Amino acid sequence: QLVSFETQKLLASAVMLSPFLPMLFMGEEWSEPNPFQYFVSHTDPELAEAVRKGRKAEFAAFHAEGEAPDPMAEATFKASKLQWHLLHEEQHKTMLDYYKTLIRLRKENSALKKPDRRNLTVTANADDKTIVLHRWEESTKVICLLNFAEESRVFGLDDPDEWQVLLDSADTQWGGPGAATRQAGSLQLAPRSVVVMQLKN
Repeated sequence: QLVSFETQKLLASAVMLSPFLPMLFMGEEWSEPNPFQYFVSHTDPELAEAVRKGRKAEFAAFHAEGEAPDPMAEATFKASKLQWHLLHEEQHKTMLDYYKTLIRLRKENSALKKPDRRNLTVTANADDKTIVLHRWEESTKVICLLNFAEESRVFGLDDPDEWQVLLDSADTQWGGPGAATRQAGSLQLAPRSVVVMQLKN
């Protein structure tokens, strides 16, 4: 895996909570570890060889070590196939459930439903590696706190008790290290985590 399980949940949240139409790559929703490699099945030997050479040159431009997988090899195709049995393993099942929850939030929460950038404010702090996303629709107000840092971060909130937590990626329910902790006027998030909250009416 290129990134940790916690980072995968954080990145999934950043995509799914944005005011755009998300596109999920095959198996992403359950943390499929197999890479999707380029493969073909050309019957023309000259074309097949040209593709091999092209892929090799392209691979060399991006990778200092290793060889490009042969796009004509059956093994390349097989290495790219989804592993459906992973859906029965705990961490992969948890990730799928996490994605389902994000999708449900997008479908059911009026502040997250519409891909409208007019009802949106974003505050990014490059030094702290945090993003605060405010989205609203009429009386529904949602705040998304994203911590991209390797350390916990404290986010200021005027009155944390006025906000209902809709999702916390660090919660043990999602295989995380533990939910965010409320303090006077703030919320402390675990490293590489996101909390989604809605203002109580």
